[in-house]
Amino acid sequence: MEDGSESAEGKYSRSYFVELVDQVHKEEDIADLITFYGTLSSDQLELTLPSLCLLAEKCPESLEKRMMDLVFSTLIDANSSRSARKAAISCLQTLTRGESLWCNFFTLAQCLEEPQFHILNPVLPRLDLVLQSIYSNLLAFKWAKVLFIRALAHSNGWIRLWALEKLLAVKPIFMASDEDLLFSVLLKHLDSNDPFWRLLERQKLKSFVKALTDLFEGIFLVLDDASRGDFMRKTIRSASEISSPSSLFFISEALKAVNPSRCLSLEDFPSLIALARKTRHIQHTTMRLSTMFNYVLFFSKALESSCEAVNELGILTAFFSREDPCLLNSFIDMKTSQDMLRTVVEPVDMVELALHSHRNLQKDDFAVLLWTRARLSELTSLDHDLAQLIHGYVLLRCAVTAASETECYVILTVYMGLLKRLKYSFKPIADLALTLISEKGIPLTRETLLVRVLDDIYETLTSNEKDDVAQKFARYIGGNALSPLQRTMIMTDSSDCKDVNKLASALQQYRLSLVLKCRLPTVFQKNADDVVKECIDCLECASAYPVAECYLDIAGLVIEKVSYPQTLLAMLAAAFNAMNEERKSQYFLPALRRTLSLCLKKFAVAHSDATQFVLEKCSELLQLAHLNTPVALLISQCLLDACRLNPLCEDWANIVFDVAVFGPIPKKEQKVLNAAYDMIYEQRVNEFNDIHRPFEVVQRTRLNGICIALRLCKDDAKFAKHLVQHLITEINSLNKSSSRSFGLSLAHRQNTRAVALLLLIADFVQDEDVIDVVFSECVDWIVDPCQQFSIKLLLEWVLVRLALRSPQLKQRVIDLEKLFVVKRIGSVTSWINIMVLMSRSEEQEESLPIYIEMVLPWATAQNFAVRCTAIAALRLLYNRLPHEKLSEWKLLRKVVEFDGEPSGNSKRIIENLLADFYFAHLHPTQHFDMQTILVEIPAKTGMPFEETIAVELLKKFNLSEVSSINGDSRFLSAQSLVYSALSKSSRCAPDMNDGPDVDSMQLEGSSLVQRKLITKERNVQEDCSIIVVASLVDKPNNLGGLCRTCEIFGVDELVIADPIFVSDVGFKALSLSSEKKQKIDYVRPERLLSYLEEMRSKGYTVIAAEQTTDSIFLHKFNFPKKVRKFLETNFPLQRGGVW
Repeated sequence: MEDGSESAEGKYSRSYFVELVDQVHKEEDIADLITFYGTLSSDQLELTLPSLCLLAEKCPESLEKRMMDLVFSTLIDANSSRSARKAAISCLQTLTRGESLWCNFFTLAQCLEEPQFHILNPVLPRLDLVLQSIYSNLLAFKWAKVLFIRALAHSNGWIRLWALEKLLAVKPIFMASDEDLLFSVLLKHLDSNDPFWRLLERQKLKSFVKALTDLFEGIFLVLDDASRGDFMRKTIRSASEISSPSSLFFISEALKAVNPSRCLSLEDFPSLIALARKTRHIQHTTMRLSTMFNYVLFFSKALESSCEAVNELGILTAFFSREDPCLLNSFIDMKTSQDMLRTVVEPVDMVELALHSHRNLQKDDFAVLLWTRARLSELTSLDHDLAQLIHGYVLLRCAVTAASETECYVILTVYMGLLKRLKYSFKPIADLALTLISEKGIPLTRETLLVRVLDDIYETLTSNEKDDVAQKFARYIGGNALSPLQRTMIMTDSSDCKDVNKLASALQQYRLSLVLKCRLPTVFQKNADDVVKECIDCLECASAYPVAECYLDIAGLVIEKVSYPQTLLAMLAAAFNAMNEERKSQYFLPALRRTLSLCLKKFAVAHSDATQFVLEKCSELLQLAHLNTPVALLISQCLLDACRLNPLCEDWANIVFDVAVFGPIPKKEQKVLNAAYDMIYEQRVNEFNDIHRPFEVVQRTRLNGICIALRLCKDDAKFAKHLVQHLITEINSLNKSSSRSFGLSLAHRQNTRAVALLLLIADFVQDEDVIDVVFSECVDWIVDPCQQFSIKLLLEWVLVRLALRSPQLKQRVIDLEKLFVVKRIGSVTSWINIMVLMSRSEEQEESLPIYIEMVLPWATAQNFAVRCTAIAALRLLYNRLPHEKLSEWKLLRKVVEFDGEPSGNSKRIIENLLADFYFAHLHPTQHFDMQTILVEIPAKTGMPFEETIAVELLKKFNLSEVSSINGDSRFLSAQSLVYSALSKSSRCAPDMNDGPDVDSMQLEGSSLVQRKLITKERNVQEDCSIIVVASLVDKPNNLGGLCRTCEIFGVDELVIADPIFVSDVGFKALSLSSEKKQKIDYVRPERLLSYLEEMRSKGYTVIAAEQTTDSIFLHKFNFPKKVRKFLETNFPLQRGGVW
């Protein structure tokens, strides 16, 4: 806003406020003006900021606090502009009069206005100094609050995360004094996935949650008893305002571990009920229930110990106990819960309490907790006479029930469950139900309840009782057992049409379920084609999915007997139509499972038309699976079940491959969700049946696909041939991707998975032509310079496994040496790796000299990587030679024991190779197992956890003959210091400078700007000069970077061979226009010697810089000096292209 511009009200301007300040001189006038400023809105106050600095100069010491309050309100205003905050900082500098105490605050406050991370990172440690001043009572905590608010408003997410971590580390006594900072600032910024994803990247999520627990615990300790209740209520209300599901969970995890005093009463129940209802919006079941459990546990710890409070506790536990009874058992078994349930202020008759408490048992665990309280109070157990009384009472209730919603719940859940615990016979109830449902005019609600009771108890009957019930049920249902219910059949009172349809659908569901259980002859002894056609017709008009599911199950039992292929195709199409209708409902996955199970029946896969139809549908579903990963898991499970019973033809090879390499790149939300599930299953048994756990779902899908591929390849050589051919085609397609050279790109991930599959199934390929293609393609893939180690190491292993199949293939692998040299000299390292692996597979030690002789010449190679790899390989081979043969290898001993290079890259790399898990320990046959291929190699070549398959999954779900586990502890404990890096994949999380050291930036006063180094302004001794000669460097990119370096360090002159380099695009890309300021001369290589002699005659000292085994680091070299007033020159000569 320009000077003189009007405010929102059109009344004030900046010049107006400047004139006001100019007119005040007395302390009373200054005080009145400050009071006036305090009445202005935030927009109006921003207009005063230029004049505020002038007012600060006139402000007496007695009014400084009021002025600082104005500055503080501006700095914490979320809507204040950057210029306004800078003006406020200037005003504060004037008020503090340059006190050194404020230096760190001003430096960090100014830096926080800069968006560039590299400017801010060096000064982050100054926050610790500001906090130390606050802890020493030298500064008010509100100034730290300013820094936290500005940092949390920063555009860089890593700065925001740093601020959150630092905020949690503040002493609790200061956080307790400013609850607004905790509830309005901290928890607000935790209401998204972003901070938790960044914590995962830095591997600090668990420590962050623990720090949040410690902060709440610390605040509780410093508060007095009167304030703890208010703080607890604010905590629950603030949690209720959070909308991110992951944030709700992680905060609940932090609060669960807090041990507050009992400071809440019955009046606080509504607040927690509101929070529990908020958690119902979490769509992931296990995460939702765990979050509810955590909050209820936290609340119960703070609830007052009274019978009234304990009586209401069941309302809270009912939020999670209905879906997961195990959580209720966990809650009851906790000591804090038991202490509360034992609470009895005065003697209580539990039976009388139960009879006089009118409870909604559908939404209340009062009865369960009452039973627990009786057990904890050591009351007598239930006697036999009372058990008989209960049995008779249940029978009576079933006979006279009006089947209201509450009665249905009580009978089905409470009474039936109680009778099962008492182990009483259900035959009297079954006979009663069959008698009542056969009556004419029975109300729909009552008939539905009784048929459901009959369905629930059928499996508890004896075989004779089942036969009797089946005969009576057949008479009840009549001849058209599969026909939909007709409206004329329904006798009901005046009920809403929607409720009638719902009840009719439920009644039909339980009738069909009993048809399945009873195996009624009127259905299953009919012609199979007629039954399937009837199911098709009924599927089209099924009122709800549970009804359609019953029809699918009935069709699945008779479809093997169908005579006409057209009937089969019609049934499959009807099944997929029923599944598609549930695409957006909770029944989609169950519908998918039923449909695929039906489609993969032996009779179905035997028909080519049906197979093609199902293949097309599976391809479509796998496309959908990239958005809904449980779809892929269900497909893989159904395929695995099918191939265990019926071999699938080679047409399924493409689908099997897609399943075996399945897995999209996980998004940030999925990573956070998986971290939440990891926390959940640290405290509960993992049954591996949670379809909402993203990484586990993908890993199980891939493992199922691999098991399917191994089983089918073993049983059918034709399938193996087709699968390998398709695999090679897909890998070649991935290698054409523009992102394949980037670590963790989709192409890289899928390529790694595909090559792992190739390694596992290559042994089953028998076709010589296909083996030849596999061999040739592996060689081409290895010499590709863009290949990541996670792919290259597996390809080397594939070639070794092929070499072990026959002497001809072994010789062919040995002969690859020349091919690798021609195609790419660096790929000879892979050939040496292969030789080392092949030598380990040799049973006789007499074969070792052959490998030594092949590798030995490469110990003199000019290529650095090849030379280091060869020396490391020779050391391994030499150590394996028999002791009596060592005297024959004196020259080799000199090579492997040479230690003339005490330090340097080559020594370090060789030592790393000698300790590497792959190069030094991997055995191509003994370590051929799932863990090595699918866990160890990916994990130790830079792949993230989601790209491996957890060992627990391998132990439980690996159904192939390939061993699941690697038992070699030396191999498993070996590190990967050579192959662990990913090319073109920088670490996402930056290194935060949040340590105790203060930044090393040299700041003049309190100004903080990013300045370019101007070398001409430096003080340079008159007798000093430096010229860099790079005439032997012929790469424009290198020269461009060198030119930039020379310009930064003030080199007097850069000498290159030809001016054409300066106009090269590669030169300009790295020089960053430094050639415009750097003096450059041109000397061609043939004139170089005469030029050097000329410079030497002028007093220059010629120094050659080259990396050799005895090189000295440039910064450690003592350059020679002239005594006379000759120019001293440090002159590095570039030789051999190494700088």
